[in-house]
Amino acid sequence: MDLVGDCHADRVGQPSAALPECKPLECRNVALDAENAERWREFFARLEAALADGATLAPYVRHRLQQRHEAVARFLDKHLPEASK
Repeated sequence: MDLVGDCHADRVGQPSAALPECKPLECRNVALDAENAERWREFFARLEAALADGATLAPYVRHRLQQRHEAVARFLDKHLPEASK
């Protein structure tokens, strides 16, 4: 069983993260500590605030924010169920 995610690159025989390619919303190996969990909660709250003021958003921007909001909500439901309530 391969537990190394797609974002890992083999560097001199040692798997290490390729941070520019990190996609935490899609990663099956995501690990959250208290600090970055709080950052995800804050980001989710900012998305909700931006969407609440939707009258000032262009339709495409609103659509993309809504997509991101839905993706982050799924992520939080999976990893931090209390955060997206």
